[in-house]
Amino acid sequence: MKTTQTKPQVAEGMDERLIVKSSNASLVRNMRIADNGMGWVNDRGWEPLIPDVTGRTYHGVELNSVISGFVWERSNGAERYFLQENGSGTDTSELFYLYGNRGTNAKHLKVRIGDADRRQPKADDAGTQYVPFGRMLLIMNGSDPMWKFWGRDRYNAYGFTLPTPAPDIARVDVEFQEGNATACKRPRPETNATSLHWKGTNKKPLGLGDVSYTINNSYTYRVSFVTDTGSESPMSAPVSVSWITPVNDPAFAHDTIGRYGVLLTNIPKGPEGTVARRIYRSKNQRGGTDGNGDTLYFVTQLNDNTVEEFTDVSTDGHLGQEVSITDSIVISDNYKFGTAWNGSMWLAGGETNPNKLIYSAQGLPEQFGAFNYFDVGVREGGAITGIVPFFNNLIVFRKNAIDMIQYTAAGDGKYSITTISSDIGTTACNTAQIVPEIGLVFLGPDGVYAISGGTQGGSTIVVNKISDAISTEMTRINKHAIARATAVWSAKEGEYWVHYPADGASRPNRGAVLHIPTKQWSLRNNDSKIEDGITDDGGYQFNWLGLHPDGWTLLGPERKVYTAGAYGGANAVRGNIGIQVWSAADYCGNKVTMVVQQDGSYAWNATVQTDKGDSIYASKWDDYGNPNIKKRVLSVELSTIPQGYNPLTLQYATNWKNSYTNASSIYPVEPETESTSNADYIFGPSTNPAVQQPVSLFGTGKWENDRLANIRWDVTTGLITNFKWRIKSSNYFVVSTYKTNITAGTRNTIASGAGANLNG
Repeated sequence: MKTTQTKPQVAEGMDERLIVKSSNASLVRNMRIADNGMGWVNDRGWEPLIPDVTGRTYHGVELNSVISGFVWERSNGAERYFLQENGSGTDTSELFYLYGNRGTNAKHLKVRIGDADRRQPKADDAGTQYVPFGRMLLIMNGSDPMWKFWGRDRYNAYGFTLPTPAPDIARVDVEFQEGNATACKRPRPETNATSLHWKGTNKKPLGLGDVSYTINNSYTYRVSFVTDTGSESPMSAPVSVSWITPVNDPAFAHDTIGRYGVLLTNIPKGPEGTVARRIYRSKNQRGGTDGNGDTLYFVTQLNDNTVEEFTDVSTDGHLGQEVSITDSIVISDNYKFGTAWNGSMWLAGGETNPNKLIYSAQGLPEQFGAFNYFDVGVREGGAITGIVPFFNNLIVFRKNAIDMIQYTAAGDGKYSITTISSDIGTTACNTAQIVPEIGLVFLGPDGVYAISGGTQGGSTIVVNKISDAISTEMTRINKHAIARATAVWSAKEGEYWVHYPADGASRPNRGAVLHIPTKQWSLRNNDSKIEDGITDDGGYQFNWLGLHPDGWTLLGPERKVYTAGAYGGANAVRGNIGIQVWSAADYCGNKVTMVVQQDGSYAWNATVQTDKGDSIYASKWDDYGNPNIKKRVLSVELSTIPQGYNPLTLQYATNWKNSYTNASSIYPVEPETESTSNADYIFGPSTNPAVQQPVSLFGTGKWENDRLANIRWDVTTGLITNFKWRIKSSNYFVVSTYKTNITAGTRNTIASGAGANLNG
């Protein structure tokens, strides 16, 4: 009897389609691509961003769910802020930050941003958006006031959402005289004089008004504010002053036909963050017969926000450049989405402006011109649901469409908008990530898509679905809550991880991962309803995924109470407190036991591991080339990399049945690395093999010189048509390559993950 052995195949990612390669998996859960690209490993879990140390105390807000988060660095990393928005399950939340450059004890690091509670996002709401622009961070959600955050404890309101008040102008009193005839007439404050009077123009050219007899002089004034972003507010309403140049009175030696200084009083003070105010005026309109009151010129800038009076003595010839009242306008205070692109701040969406997109002057993030906008209302596809820069394009997401804005620098420069998809859109704007070699990746209502091309060189931009391999999983997404989905691209992990509400949940509870090195998919969750009814304990309820500046994936967990004890009670056991880190140190995750203090704060008492759910690598159903021939499976051989004294159990199923049989539990006994012995297992000391210990904090652990070990499980199936196996364990394991020993009829065949032909 001839025996044929094919080359063992590298274990590949999951593919739920009917016709796939034998080396594909039916399920890969809670695993990642091995560092060498050969197979899969389950060595990741989570630990607190701020470690649990003796004396660590927790503010009450830390014990609530992390609704959103953002990591922001200023001054080339000299200042690092971990912002998080936490909610207790009610309708409100708090926004605060941990100052990441001041050690690890959070009790000295928390600063609240904003003076009032914020509205928690609903299931169909994308929630808070964070937009860096230069030295500031814009924080917005479409409901609460928009904030400019400057770091430390400094923040103030963003944008000009209210009209600028107008100043008062003193009446020019042509009859007022004081002093001798040769001096400039400057009134004393106690006289309540209404203007300054300059002598004739021959020697004193300053002042306003025409010295010709009986001329009707007329001027219009407006003021504006300049904020800490350099942006200028809309101009105030116009205020005017006029007078008639009187007939010469010889008794005063032409004093009465001199020019005048116009006194502005009650000059308005700008909002917090105002650093200067600007004064503009028209030229002499001469009663409306000359000049134009809508044409304004720069007079001066008051570099403060306190002075209330200014006297204008500039002649028309001394005025600055002409300005337009349309260069800055009042904007809505409830725009929902924002981004920085092409040197401008872009705002869009919200209940008041569902179809409107506005952009600021370049370099001036709060100054929006009257004509700097797009309205997508005439386009089918629904309201704007997000805006994301994509190299030299700005992508505008809508519910059922995608638009693209481009900039042409030729001439005066102009923007144009085109529709790149009229049938694909998304409300999950927080899932949009630029992934190298893929494009702009985002979650749509029926799967994950990528926008590619159209960046440089004139290539055509296209939108393609890239999640066909997990199409069954994608049907579990709760489309009514997909706006709450979140995602992160980590170059360190080589992963695009998207987390979404599924199976009716209103917040993200399941995840899918695209592993970029191999372009393969896996899942991250803590239930196994399809396989054997394991229930979810909340371990994978992450409302926010973010990126640490050092490349590590950050997790914002849902609040979870593991044992009895009311919020605020003694000895409440809570899991995943505050921002977590996806880590190799604590690959089972953790939970924290809290003890309430007399002052109402909480102190750390103990940390225990949280069962994050079993990791699973399951093969596809395989008929080994011929479904019509009965065969027996004799054994399954696995090439793995052992770590610690961890038993591995192989389970198998036959003939399309969803019930599994345990083959056996095997302890890998070969050394973990070239430099360790059997007594030096990293995860488990030899004195107590059942206890697993974390090796290090995140970012510090790395396995060197891994060695492969071969494990064989003997299987007795009887005669079957097809076969499936899986490794299902919370212990550390690696699936690198595999092969299956089978017999068919009177013939033995060694079949690999690629399958074997039983006919030849």
